[in-house]
Amino acid sequence: MKNANGIRSLKDVDQWNTIEWGEMTLSERAAWMTLGWTLRRWNENRAPTSSWKDWNELTASEQLAADQLGYAAPTWNESSD
Repeated sequence: MKNANGIRSLKDVDQWNTIEWGEMTLSERAAWMTLGWTLRRWNENRAPTSSWKDWNELTASEQLAADQLGYAAPTWNESSD
């Protein structure tokens, strides 16, 4: 199931780890790209610098992208530890 932005709603954000870059919608890839991910980074599982930031250190556009992908401050901070 996808939300209004064309991004699927996952029960658990950890499910993103099981989705290939090519299986994502353009909206999903755009959100991940806002967070610094690229096809190469995704395939090599090389996290961009945004992954190491706490939620309050993310830019407004990074927070929006993360939110669209199903993250909120608690789940983002948990995944960046």
